[in-house]
Amino acid sequence: MSGVIGKGDIAYGKGTVNGVIRRFTTPDDVLDVIDADLDDTIALVESGGTTFLSPILGRLGGLLCTSGTLRSHLAIVSREFQLPCLMAVDLKEELDTGAKVTLVMDGGSQGTVQLD
Repeated sequence: MSGVIGKGDIAYGKGTVNGVIRRFTTPDDVLDVIDADLDDTIALVESGGTTFLSPILGRLGGLLCTSGTLRSHLAIVSREFQLPCLMAVDLKEELDTGAKVTLVMDGGSQGTVQLD
């Protein structure tokens, strides 16, 4: 591991989740992967109200949101889908699509993002 590059509030999840970052900023980004295998995809979004992800939420490996609270729609829906999710993630460096990360949710209210 290259160390912790971010932390956020745990909306859902325990333990660790490994995956590959994919940024989603528009509905077209979702349409581009609508038929793809997303089991190891960790979605990175900027808004806690990102409802355009709904067609793929149940297929993602995890979710990072750089804003929002544990009461935001995205956090609530992540719990319904049992999707590992960190909200209000503060990243020390930019994460590009394709970056391999580990989400660590070892108890407490905050989880970390580690660059692999």
